[in-house]
Amino acid sequence: MAKLIETKYNTDQPLYIPSEELLKIVASNSSNNCVFTYIGGSTITAGITLADAAAARALEASLQASWLKCINAGPEAAGTVANTTVFTTVA
Repeated sequence: MAKLIETKYNTDQPLYIPSEELLKIVASNSSNNCVFTYIGGSTITAGITLADAAAARALEASLQASWLKCINAGPEAAGTVANTTVFTTVA
């Protein structure tokens, strides 16, 4: 199993985003969310208030950097890659 991206939910609760089979990360300031899409079509939608499109792109870049660290660790690597993002909702 590949590493997990560790973020926060509701200020202090850990939220682990699986990196295995992750296909894309898209943040939207108009929807105030970030959608993680996986091979096969499943998604995780996490709410976050984003001021503008630049903030959405910065969030994507931050999460993609964490994702890349997971990929570079290899498919058998255990553990997490920390990311400072704090989401408000998760579905």
